[in-house]
Amino acid sequence: MIFNKNQSEAIHHPPGPLLILAGAGTGKTTAIIGRIARFITELGVNPENILALTFTVKAAENLKSELTRVVGPAGMDIQACNFHAFAKTVSERYFDRLGYEGPLTVMEDADIYFLLREKFDELDTLRSSEYRRDPILAIQSLKLLFDRFRDELLSAAELDSLKQKSLTGLTDTEDEREREVLLKLADAVDIFPRYQSWKMASGHVDFGDMVVNLWQLINRDEEVLGELRNRHRHLFVDEFQDNNYALSQIVFKLAEPRRSITVVGDDDQCIYSFRGANLENVRQFKERYLRDPGYAEVSLYENYRSTQEILDLANAAIAENPGRMEKRQLTTGLGKRGPRPILALGERRQQLAYLVQELGLLKAAGVRGAEIAILQRTHSKCIELAGNLSRLRLRTGYRYGKLFERTEIKHVAAYLQVLAGTPLQDQAFFRLIRNNFGTAAAEKYLRLWRPQQERQTLLEASVELASALGERVDNFCKGLRELQAGITGQTIRLILWKILIFSKLYRNPLGIETGDHMQQVSNLNQLQLLIRQFCEHYGDRDFQLFVRYFNVLWDVNNTPVAQPARRSISDEIQLMTIHNSKGLEFEHVFIPELTSSNFPQNYRRGTMLSNLPVSWRKLPGLEGGDRDFHRAEERRLFYVAITRAGARLHLMGPLKRQSEFIKNLENSLIHRKELEMTESATRNSLREVFIEYQNLLLDETSAGHHEAALQIVRALEALRQIENGVDPDWGDNPFKAQILAKLKQEPARKPSDLPDLKLSATRIQRYQTCPLKYKFRDVDQIPEIPEKPYFNVGTVVHKVLEIFHREHYTDLADLLKLLDEQWTSGGFVYAQEEDQFKKDAREMMRNYHNFLSRHPAQPWAVEKAFEFPLENCSITGKCDRIDVTGENVIRVIDYKTSKTKKTERELSKDIQLAIYALFITRAKSDDPQVQLGRVPDELTLLYLRHTEPAVTVHYTTEELDRFEGQIVETAAAIRRGEFEPKVGFNCKYCDYKNLICPEWG
Repeated sequence: MIFNKNQSEAIHHPPGPLLILAGAGTGKTTAIIGRIARFITELGVNPENILALTFTVKAAENLKSELTRVVGPAGMDIQACNFHAFAKTVSERYFDRLGYEGPLTVMEDADIYFLLREKFDELDTLRSSEYRRDPILAIQSLKLLFDRFRDELLSAAELDSLKQKSLTGLTDTEDEREREVLLKLADAVDIFPRYQSWKMASGHVDFGDMVVNLWQLINRDEEVLGELRNRHRHLFVDEFQDNNYALSQIVFKLAEPRRSITVVGDDDQCIYSFRGANLENVRQFKERYLRDPGYAEVSLYENYRSTQEILDLANAAIAENPGRMEKRQLTTGLGKRGPRPILALGERRQQLAYLVQELGLLKAAGVRGAEIAILQRTHSKCIELAGNLSRLRLRTGYRYGKLFERTEIKHVAAYLQVLAGTPLQDQAFFRLIRNNFGTAAAEKYLRLWRPQQERQTLLEASVELASALGERVDNFCKGLRELQAGITGQTIRLILWKILIFSKLYRNPLGIETGDHMQQVSNLNQLQLLIRQFCEHYGDRDFQLFVRYFNVLWDVNNTPVAQPARRSISDEIQLMTIHNSKGLEFEHVFIPELTSSNFPQNYRRGTMLSNLPVSWRKLPGLEGGDRDFHRAEERRLFYVAITRAGARLHLMGPLKRQSEFIKNLENSLIHRKELEMTESATRNSLREVFIEYQNLLLDETSAGHHEAALQIVRALEALRQIENGVDPDWGDNPFKAQILAKLKQEPARKPSDLPDLKLSATRIQRYQTCPLKYKFRDVDQIPEIPEKPYFNVGTVVHKVLEIFHREHYTDLADLLKLLDEQWTSGGFVYAQEEDQFKKDAREMMRNYHNFLSRHPAQPWAVEKAFEFPLENCSITGKCDRIDVTGENVIRVIDYKTSKTKKTERELSKDIQLAIYALFITRAKSDDPQVQLGRVPDELTLLYLRHTEPAVTVHYTTEELDRFEGQIVETAAAIRRGEFEPKVGFNCKYCDYKNLICPEWG
């Protein structure tokens, strides 16, 4: 191996504290292997006395392999592993000294979520209203916070002190989000010891426990500490900046008294704070050993990857970060020069067109896909771009996915819901009928079922109704009922095996081997492994317990898909997140969508609290708060992205709302280029399917699936014939049904001839949000999840206020009494959840009564139902309250129990208030003193969760005419049968997403 001057200095430093500050691409692995090799071959160190700790398992395996190539078989005798593997080994060896009665069982994330879900109703001291309202959010957040407690080695006393600090902070802030953060932290501190005791009682540990156990062993048991120090006399730690505080303290403890410890790190590449990485690790190492006579610090700054032009940009970008350790700027170690990085500026479509153009030029020049990377800030951005590039005939190696989002796993989920009789059983049954017998059969079944839906589930009704859909459907329903009847006394694994046999999910419908089928088989195998793990931990007889376990994992949706073995396809362009690119290098790198909101991501505290505030973490040298910390890490992430590039770097962003990382770059560092619009990114349904199957042909050819490839070639010929207006002869091609479904070659939808199309504000808003959801809910009338807590609360609140005004009550006590009388527990799964929602409702009553004291009600009508015709539909609805004063001032008041309060500007575009106004303009009154038939003077929404609840708007006649036109257009679209899905944020809370919507499997 050949080393530069600085690498040689690091390699030949005598055993002792050595800090290697290794910039991106500067050969740190070469230096580590060279130093370990010297210890073994020149200093006579026993390889068994060397412990090399890495950030990942793959890095440990690579280090050992490279070392063996240099020193021979002796390289296999060192212990190289990641930190958690090391901690697990030690914990298992000394379990009895940790107070465990037997060998430890390691809990996976699934077990942790399930434990917290099953124990949730015991958590009767929860302060956070968001935790109480949303237990799934709570268990995810608590699990992450518990991990961070262990990362920081926070003792019980420290946690209690921090909790008191949080509770004291409640009096110093009126910001509701900040208050919720403080309450969640206090809750996590309270629950943590209970969580630990639940695990200890059953002999379980999680990964965080193993690190803490190791720390406790070496602090409390001198014998264990001595044994570990004697075995691990020489420590080497890679990616030291990515380790958390606990791991650095363990390393420091084990290194005494010999202090033969080498760490390699770069504070500029610390990008894993969400996993507990401690930015101050490198600085703490220096401060700890600086006065040791054997201490040395070596800086690796000669980069063997990038041109100097790329490095100049990287140096300038990271220089903006405060508090960096002193080090030399990166310089090219190979004398590489090249063009300045390009900054291409334009709208999103222009950026996509530019990306496609540049990728095409690279491919035409013979550049392999493995040498090209597109780096995105988030997985969601990767998913979106992968789809766009696939349609444009550019294949990427993006393989990210979640197990519970896969189609075949949702099929299994549907069977489980039906057999267990969960609230999702009717939706699940609809999915099964639709997927096995088609949409028309499923919709016909729904129409037959509606008259009896209040007394029978879809499966129960199948005894009478299924035969009307034909013998195949009838036999399927009989088999499903028999499957349900046979659950009693069966093991969970046998029940699941019967589901898999009955569903035929392992069968290959095409009859030929394809990559898609291999992935489906892999996913089902992964599910069976999950089931086996459940049975090992919880027994194999309680089917309802298993379904609860399954549904918790489904709700959390945090299980990644395992990838089946597949041949590497060098033609694939590498698309990944920047975090996943760490440690990799490419000749050509593209970083798109550098907007002010996407990268850097905005700092915001969502409802999911996943990390500790800076003030709770052991970061002694860090100045600033959480927002500053976030901003600095985003810049480090940008630096990491830049330094992945070897020869060419392309940055892309908008002309306006640019990322702060590119907005003020000097022209000497970057070549700016304004983009022009092209037509290369346009979409065509037939063309998209053609491109998709061309890509599939490459996949199947590379995988050696020759029969599948032959059939795809024939399918592509059929597509060419369709494009030329010829009706193709498909023969027995197995891809026919799949392709025709993608082309949507179904009978053309006829305009609806429904003479009584009735729309309401809710239905119109639902259609505007997602036309397909409107079809499911209002045309097909597929049941949503029954008795949702937040809907029930809204219903109860409206009923209470109706009675309050009809009966002419006036006091707050009356409101609270009516609330108790009308309250219903339907839909609540957790006692905590119901208790919090009832507290919310009582607070809403107080807010409403306070508002009435300032703005007395003058109700002309409460819960006033109405219906009026438009040219192609009729509009129905109900006004919560209509006030008419003695001066004939008309006020329409509507109650809202949602948390988000719209602004007056937002409400001015609200269809609901416009419909109320349209009704009033058409309404008549029997009371001669009340003059309706005109635009109301005020339309007010009362957001009852707020102490200042009212938001009021006014409409002109012209504005109402425009709203009426929008409604007529919406009705026309519905009559035309236009029910295309709209994928977006609205999908997160859609009842139809998981089991029915084709956009989600």
